[in-house]
Amino acid sequence: MWFFRRAERKSTTRRGGDVRKALSNLRSRRLQMESLEDRALLSASAGLAGALPMSNTVPAVYGMAMPGTAAAAAAASQLELHAPENVPLGKPVAVWLTAEDAQGHVVRNYTGPVTVASSDPSAALPTNVRFYNGRAVFQVTFNTLGAGTTLTVTDNANATLTGTATINVVDPNVVTQFAILAPHKASTGTPVTVRVVALNGLNYPVSSYNGTAVVESSETGAVPASVTFVNGVAKFQATFNTADPDATVTVTDGSVSKMVTINVVDPSAVTQFALLAPRNAPTGTPVTVRVVALNGENRPALSYNGTADVSTNPQGATLPANVTFVNGVATFQVTFNTANANTTLTVTDSVNTSLTKTATINVVDPSVVTRFALLLPPYVPKGAPVTVRVAALNGLGGLVSNYSGPATVTSSDGAAVLPAGNTVTFTNGIAAFQVTWNTLGSQTLTVADSPTNPTVTATGTTLVRNFGRFR
Repeated sequence: MWFFRRAERKSTTRRGGDVRKALSNLRSRRLQMESLEDRALLSASAGLAGALPMSNTVPAVYGMAMPGTAAAAAAASQLELHAPENVPLGKPVAVWLTAEDAQGHVVRNYTGPVTVASSDPSAALPTNVRFYNGRAVFQVTFNTLGAGTTLTVTDNANATLTGTATINVVDPNVVTQFAILAPHKASTGTPVTVRVVALNGLNYPVSSYNGTAVVESSETGAVPASVTFVNGVAKFQATFNTADPDATVTVTDGSVSKMVTINVVDPSAVTQFALLAPRNAPTGTPVTVRVVALNGENRPALSYNGTADVSTNPQGATLPANVTFVNGVATFQVTFNTANANTTLTVTDSVNTSLTKTATINVVDPSVVTRFALLLPPYVPKGAPVTVRVAALNGLGGLVSNYSGPATVTSSDGAAVLPAGNTVTFTNGIAAFQVTWNTLGSQTLTVADSPTNPTVTATGTTLVRNFGRFR
């Protein structure tokens, strides 16, 4: 009987797999048909899309009604008109139109007809818009400049079924703005190259523009008085001799003007210190500290050879009273003698006291135990002794080799066999002892320093299993 039941289950599984495979093939064919339909629409409108500038190409709406949904048979309740925001004067552009139901699904059986109108009386509009699967694409040429030109599509049988788009018609040969390409930062006395591009209302370069523009700067003599464009582009150099975080360059031609801000810094002037010190330091052991003098560009000021005062809080550290920079760098040693988690080290320029830098350092006593590291297996057998190790560590994570304990050992297993007196001693900072767990399940083992520092503790968890399951 078991054989027939297994055969029956296999047969049922095979039939279920066949059904799923058939449904998958059906969906795949459906998607292939819709893809072919979309390609046919795109192919029919290829000539129109090619007339649209790249940045203004409007993608089609790929709304899709799957078989059995209400969208396939619903009536169109809105016409979605997709047109570019900005269009060139006198050049054809492609416009996409989609018939949708109230849920925003494409109504694929909608065929129109529709009428296309525009507020531009001279616009070249189509007289016949053909729909394919509820979508259409047609060509419009606007011949009147205007920022609020409207394009409207209305269903011939239902005047309330309409779609409107507002379009900005611009002359592609008219310069409406400048784009200035200049560095964000510049050094005093070093020329930087500035480029200016003439753009139209479509944000495209106007290659026919060869005019002359006035150039001005916040610093007298930093830029030429004027610049001439060649094929819509002008280039000149600016040299600033005074440090200024808000230096400006302005290019103007009539009503078209553009300004850019440049942060001009003196590479030899120190604006800040970078303090390289360890985050953690032991008491009684010297540590190396480096200070780098930086300019306004966050680069080393190699010409700086000044002196700086050094101090700590709390006091008592062994350190130099001041340090001297060589090529913008100073190196010295500090020995902290007091443990403190918030010890500060401050370096201040001896002449310019506003030029200062402070670092916070965790100073610890390496001979003081701050925590235990408990090495416990994740699984242990019931009733068999298991070796456990504990290491005494300081605040730097180093082993405290002179620590001898004692430490108290406890467990959540009340039947566990622990070291004699529940205490262990350490040798060279490490304790090794045996524990026998006698209760199955998750159990904990805790080792606590006693009685000198009860806050130093470590707890580990292990899973006690029957010994036979380990073989």
